[in-house]
Amino acid sequence: SFTAEEIWRHLPGARGESVLFETWYAGLEGASMEATDAAFWAELRALREELAKWLEQMRRDGEIGASLDVVVDLYVDAERAQRLNAFGEELRFFFITSEFNVHPMEQAPSDLLLTAVVLPTGRFQFRFAMRPSTAPKCVRCWHHRSDAGTHAQHPELCGRCIDNVEGPGEDRR
Repeated sequence: SFTAEEIWRHLPGARGESVLFETWYAGLEGASMEATDAAFWAELRALREELAKWLEQMRRDGEIGASLDVVVDLYVDAERAQRLNAFGEELRFFFITSEFNVHPMEQAPSDLLLTAVVLPTGRFQFRFAMRPSTAPKCVRCWHHRSDAGTHAQHPELCGRCIDNVEGPGEDRR
């Protein structure tokens, strides 16, 4: 096996001399969070917990093997939809799904159950639909992506993994 230092020396790209002295999250030490941000993150965590219950039921029912096998469509009020959509692709990582789509509540199909989580700041209502993904599964990251299996040099990888394997990698912040 390798130590972190041995691996560090062989990683491609520019980096400091030692992994032990690298700054990973500049600025977090003094980061402050406004009350509105704290409430928003509390909502996201509560939403993730609620959706996890439904994902687990799908898993127990044999519809999926894991949460990465799922596509989620979430319907929320317009303000929340705008704020959530600002996160773009990061939502699928936060919720540990292959795809996570946010829509305004008025676009919700009428047959979707109105669900709510109760928070100290009040009730957060939403509708959602979950379904197994039909996209191919990347063998590296296990995400179901429409571009997985479309690259001649890497027939089992998605584009994101190819960028991480061959290129400079992704910049996720």
